[in-house]
Amino acid sequence: VVAAGAVLAAGPWDNGQRKAERALAVAADRTGGAHHGRPTPEGPRPAPSAPAVLPALGTTTHDAPQDAAALRDTLAPLIGVPELGDRVAASVIDTATGKQLYGNGATTAMTPASTIKIATTTAALSVLGPEHRIATTAALSPDARTLTLVGGGDPTLSKAALRSMAEDAAKALREDD
Repeated sequence: VVAAGAVLAAGPWDNGQRKAERALAVAADRTGGAHHGRPTPEGPRPAPSAPAVLPALGTTTHDAPQDAAALRDTLAPLIGVPELGDRVAASVIDTATGKQLYGNGATTAMTPASTIKIATTTAALSVLGPEHRIATTAALSPDARTLTLVGGGDPTLSKAALRSMAEDAAKALREDD
């Protein structure tokens, strides 16, 4: 009940979305990612995704730090830019171990940049439970020429898991031939 109240009090879901992401998504696909016409031989197109954050910051997931010191060396200059203001706090937690890998003012109580995420997380944890995992699946087009990764928003999805999914999909496709 509290979670539902928090979600309702937070207002419409699209108010939590950044205007730049919304404008980009609208410009990329006027249907909002939904397929409203007749089925085509190719199947529906995937919905547009928000742009990646790390490339805009001059790094990619390929150069992701492997330890806390490297993470600190990578994030500290980005968090220290004056454009973010003088009240910045950040915390990076290893979801597998619960260990804090990086912290900058991590123990300072602050209002989060996006409170809708708190309401969404509270509602999801209340309804789904802490052990629930968001599914990422693959879908084959009707003409069997295109395989599309359908992401559900799994925050723990890694490059290794994607590689494993790709290998499993390739193996399944070879077996069908």
